[in-house]
Amino acid sequence: MSWQNVSIPDEVQLSFPFIQWVNNGNSLDPRRPRGGFGMPEEQIDLAGDYPKDAELHKLILKSGEEVPMAFTHTLRAAVLATRFAWILDGKRTPTYVKGARSKLQALAIVEGQDAAFIAVLTFSGMAGKEFSDALKKHAKRVRRLTRAAGKEQSHGIFYATYTADEPKMVGRTAKSQITPVALGDEEFFDLDTAFVGEAALAQVDWDQVKAWKEAWGKPGINGDGEVEDSGPSGPSGQEERPSLADRVVAEYQEFQEWISTRLPFRSKKYGEATVGDLYNAGDVEALKALIAWCKDRPNAASIAAAAEAALEALESSKGSEGEEIPF
Repeated sequence: MSWQNVSIPDEVQLSFPFIQWVNNGNSLDPRRPRGGFGMPEEQIDLAGDYPKDAELHKLILKSGEEVPMAFTHTLRAAVLATRFAWILDGKRTPTYVKGARSKLQALAIVEGQDAAFIAVLTFSGMAGKEFSDALKKHAKRVRRLTRAAGKEQSHGIFYATYTADEPKMVGRTAKSQITPVALGDEEFFDLDTAFVGEAALAQVDWDQVKAWKEAWGKPGINGDGEVEDSGPSGPSGQEERPSLADRVVAEYQEFQEWISTRLPFRSKKYGEATVGDLYNAGDVEALKALIAWCKDRPNAASIAAAAEAALEALESSKGSEGEEIPF
């Protein structure tokens, strides 16, 4: 089976075992120079496998408890869908509230030691934004290469290598070490070798993928996708208040969602385009026309929402042009 023969239902936007991002290699036993991907032992049992070349470590929680897990600096995965929320006091909320911490999850086909398996990748704080950036780079190259090969395909059927970059210190007062997430195969990427294959795709239930993605559209209890008290902490053992950069991750995620939404037709003016193309062109009339086109088409509700967000952003920015700043 070739990647060119894969067909994904139009209406699908491209509970599972989880793999979580470990920000600090010092929280592991034995210690590692940087963080990476950790899959707790019980999650390995659920999946029946673990990430390729991962080694057994113990994650030391703030409570002192030890969690056995398979750990690796590098993970090969094909992301099927992502979802985002804010977490406060153990509860999930779709909008930012003071003191909340951001959380991004990706449902993915993971290259395992024995075979591919489906798992949820969980990132907290700025690691989520960095992973999102890496995923965006992967999606862009897949789109370019598959178009050139004659059939555009989703990045969700191609592996990308995500890796732990050099650690850095963050925080203005209580400094803490984090490990950024990066795309590890930018120089060497081939569609045929990156294709996940027929056996891996046979595990994917696209209706479940859609339901998983939409499940975070309302508030709920946090707890899936990570060992809950393993995040960074301040001097007193309490979680440090998110930085300004961390607090804007939600807006960043929303921006990425609507800016990359593809038009449901070929535009005479823009060709095969996205809502972001109309936004970048400042084309208010085109956005209004798109919203009107979507109005009587229930299946286009998500496209209409993206166009409305773009239109609102354009109109608000135009309203502030030329205003005198009083400082």
